[in-house]
Amino acid sequence: MKLGVLTYEGLEERIAIANSLGVTGICMKNEDYLGDDVSEAVEKAAAAGLEFAQVTGWDFNPLRPTSEGEETVKSAIAAAAKIDSRPSVIFGAGGYHEEMPFFPHPDNWKPEALEFAAKNIKPLALIAEDTGVSLALEPHYAVVARDENAIRALHDKIGSPAVGFDVDIVNMIKIDDFWQTEVAIDRFLDSVGDICVAAHLKDLYIEDKLHLHLNECPAGQGNLNYPHFLKKLDETVSAETYALVEHTPAEQLLETMQFVRDQAVVAGVSFK
Repeated sequence: MKLGVLTYEGLEERIAIANSLGVTGICMKNEDYLGDDVSEAVEKAAAAGLEFAQVTGWDFNPLRPTSEGEETVKSAIAAAAKIDSRPSVIFGAGGYHEEMPFFPHPDNWKPEALEFAAKNIKPLALIAEDTGVSLALEPHYAVVARDENAIRALHDKIGSPAVGFDVDIVNMIKIDDFWQTEVAIDRFLDSVGDICVAAHLKDLYIEDKLHLHLNECPAGQGNLNYPHFLKKLDETVSAETYALVEHTPAEQLLETMQFVRDQAVVAGVSFK
């Protein structure tokens, strides 16, 4: 695997952050390129010893599609196709919530939601397929891609080899899994690891309240079995797959990245 960081500052700052952490991959945002001209951004990254691991397409929500969101993904695909490392294009698998596609909604788990998401993703998948770019759909327990069965069903309904998924294992852990996260890790990667093209690294903890609250946090601050996760991930995905530390405050990035590296040593995993 390769190691990177997912932050959303301006390009120069993203490059500086990645260099300070000693990683090789960063994300490309839509404002990094004009049309599909990525040459300047790629040159800046390469000069710093970096490559683009993912191109963001977050504006597109397959269950609440807009023409603007679709154009964002089309532009991201065109940009990724011009980059030698062929970064994946990432966006959420789809949710009906009006404000945030990763928030719960009563219709997200209905069979019709899978059909509708597949219908809206397929035209973009065909474009990606023609250009050799992979789409990395991000699943989540609260959205249409709620579990391994739904992920596989969505993949098969779209029916394109360009469609992959992001291993954001924290998104998939339910309360039943919290005290034995290795069970959730194995279940996910054994079931759908063959169609995963990227990974995000974070963690989760349980909050002491009268009802159950699972919250995300930076890697190393929660209950995820990181040696098991990194070992299983490394055994499952290709050597060129990026694992990206995300959702971490800037002042905690150095400590978090060191934690990930330390856990990789425990797991017997080496990052390229």
